[in-house]
Amino acid sequence: MKADGHYAEASRAGLDYGPRFQALTELWVGHGEVLAAYSDPTPQEDAGYEAHPALLDTALQAASPLLATEFGGRMYLPTAIGSARVWDRLPQHGLIHVRLRDLDTRHALLDITVSGQDGAVAAELSGCRLRGVSTGPGRQLQQVTSVLRAAPRAGEPVHGPSPLPAPSALAAATVGDRAALQEGHDDRYASFVTQIKQTVGHWVTATFAELLPAAREFDMDDLLATAQPKHASHVRLLDGMAQRAGLLERVDSSGPEGQRRRFTGTARPLEHAQQCAARFPERISALAVYTRCGTHLTDILKGDTDPRELLFSEADRHHVEAFYTDTPRARLQGRYSRAVLAKAIESWPSDRPLRVLEVGAGTGGFTSALLPLLPMHLTQYVYTDVSAAFFPRAQARFSAYDFVEYRTLDLERDPGEQGLGEGGFDLVVAANVLHATSDLRATLHRTGALLADGGLLLALESHDEEILAPCFGLFDGFWAFTDTELRGTPLLSREGWVSLLQECGFDDVSQMSGTGAEFRDDHSLLVARRHRAQATVRTRPAGVQGSRWSIVTENPDDAFERALVSELKSKAGKTWSR
Repeated sequence: MKADGHYAEASRAGLDYGPRFQALTELWVGHGEVLAAYSDPTPQEDAGYEAHPALLDTALQAASPLLATEFGGRMYLPTAIGSARVWDRLPQHGLIHVRLRDLDTRHALLDITVSGQDGAVAAELSGCRLRGVSTGPGRQLQQVTSVLRAAPRAGEPVHGPSPLPAPSALAAATVGDRAALQEGHDDRYASFVTQIKQTVGHWVTATFAELLPAAREFDMDDLLATAQPKHASHVRLLDGMAQRAGLLERVDSSGPEGQRRRFTGTARPLEHAQQCAARFPERISALAVYTRCGTHLTDILKGDTDPRELLFSEADRHHVEAFYTDTPRARLQGRYSRAVLAKAIESWPSDRPLRVLEVGAGTGGFTSALLPLLPMHLTQYVYTDVSAAFFPRAQARFSAYDFVEYRTLDLERDPGEQGLGEGGFDLVVAANVLHATSDLRATLHRTGALLADGGLLLALESHDEEILAPCFGLFDGFWAFTDTELRGTPLLSREGWVSLLQECGFDDVSQMSGTGAEFRDDHSLLVARRHRAQATVRTRPAGVQGSRWSIVTENPDDAFERALVSELKSKAGKTWSR
């Protein structure tokens, strides 16, 4: 494609480039990539630039043929560059290579390489983001504006206590909103719990019959001998569910594990699963996870199937994502959390970064509920999990939120050893992850230390093992607790959380679940404030020797630039460059 044709197409799309911005001479378009030749028309008086802005714009122009092939009537304007590396001054005559990484109606993502005619690379621009905007008659005018982000320099902490409200104040301020959410939410949860536990009892009984094919009666030693030792606690919980479903009964008290068991009925798990789906179609996402675990339960207990692969493989993890986001109860929990978070940040200062850490983020169910509320120009959000395997999917899912950083964090280890300093966050959020650690006291002390003075912990925690364990009790971490003097099961009781948080350095704790036994017994939304010490007078830190500021303005003779340079030189003694 000759450059004349390219610029004519751009003009028809609403982009009229002036003479100094028409540097492309020819373009060769391939599948998802473009190679373009350019000749820089920059006048001699601007030759001092390493990379003239007009030439950088030319590099972005070269992507136009790729963007014009999709989503007709849209224009894409640059908004961000992930990283820029320059090895040499951009040559006056050279080549531009553009590779398209992602494209939809809202965004485009590109990588660009600029080289000389001999192929020697002069610069690379990686992660160039462009935003799609509507064009043509009748379209609403869109305006792109620059927004300054509050961000401390590296090594310079944000001083002073976190200005978030106290949990008790948040509870009082959101009581009406939470009551309205519950009033308009009839998800028949209590009825579903009864039927899903009955269905699990049938899956369990069918599994036990497969593990002990010739047995009419058995004791726990017989059963445990057929499963991997690490699943012993899980097998005991499932045994109780089968008994409560009326499919097993105890017949005598012999043996170290107590009474022997007898099969008392025929397990029909698929029939019960179908009945559950017909009665509760709104809960099909949750039922899909229970059914997937139930159909593979025998192989999991024997060690022939890896439950992590079963639920979190790339092809299957959408089941768990839906479990945590698309069921009526998950949506209600998310709305409760959103109501509290919205009130918490309602009066957040406009000149202070909001530093948020999510621990055990996993598939991002809790993240998806909270991110839309956070101010993009102020928020620094660190999305963590013990496994980086969750990150590629999360990065794609939350690509619109460019303030999110992804990194691994093991709650069983000192966060400082993993690069997270003490007091570095205003808010820590956690959804059904705190209990999945060996020692809750140690976990809460480590989590609290990550919070600034007065910072908040926002945590969802479940209390009913028989709802979570049939699926997530298949993982070793669910049964990893060693603090048996505190809890006899992996999930701490509702009553135990408030006193434990107070014991671990949180001075104001509120527990905000709905009213009614089915709400209270199922989960809690916990909001706890790290102990707020007495205010202290902080002295201004001394200037760092050798610190250098770079001041960037559109006009080198800008009055604001001159005033800022003068102030820095007189008060901070900084060196500066333009």
